[in-house]
Amino acid sequence: MKSFLFPATLLVAVPAHAAVIFTDDFSGSLSAWSAGGDVSIQSGAALLTTAHTSFESGVDAVNASGTDPLEAAGDLETFVDLTVGGLDLDVVDQATEGSALRVTIDVHPGDTLRFDWQLLTSDMVGLDSAFLVINGSLIRLASAADAVGVSSGDYAYETLTSSYSHVFTDSGAVTVAFGITDISDYSGTSALRIDNVLVQAVPEPTAGLLALLGGLAFAARRHRNVTR
Repeated sequence: MKSFLFPATLLVAVPAHAAVIFTDDFSGSLSAWSAGGDVSIQSGAALLTTAHTSFESGVDAVNASGTDPLEAAGDLETFVDLTVGGLDLDVVDQATEGSALRVTIDVHPGDTLRFDWQLLTSDMVGLDSAFLVINGSLIRLASAADAVGVSSGDYAYETLTSSYSHVFTDSGAVTVAFGITDISDYSGTSALRIDNVLVQAVPEPTAGLLALLGGLAFAARRHRNVTR
């Protein structure tokens, strides 16, 4: 009996198409977003800081938008769909103020969120926190203690630029929020850079791939009929 083999390379040769649901490289404005606190576009990326226009001085005087950070224990958590106290590390180390950026997107299971991020800080205590919130679920990206590289800009230290991805498991409108918060104090300003935000749909088979799969199924049925 002859075995039926179909060249696997043909399946790879016809790529699937993944539609872009949302994308922003921050080369324009923040019109697609809701911003809370000190949020601006700097050097082609969104920059969120904990810098207050009145309270900060010296190296911490880096507020870029003219808007003060949101107060925690209420305004900041509400803005990112968390309960009050949801950004606290524990009962001692509590969030004090911060800034956030959010957008609501319709997604389906398998759709993927990707973005680049970097934390910059002058917080010597090392508690300030950069975070992501997806539909009320908190994901901590890094703390100021993770910033060990010497910064060449307005901040003392910085992390490397990293990429993050998240695969959605439910259908419907999803709120995605990025944020940065002071922890335990109002000094030692920290910032979060966000860039290249992309939400991509589950890849859909191309017409060529569908035809190829159909041909494979037909050939397999024909082979079974011949060998009976």
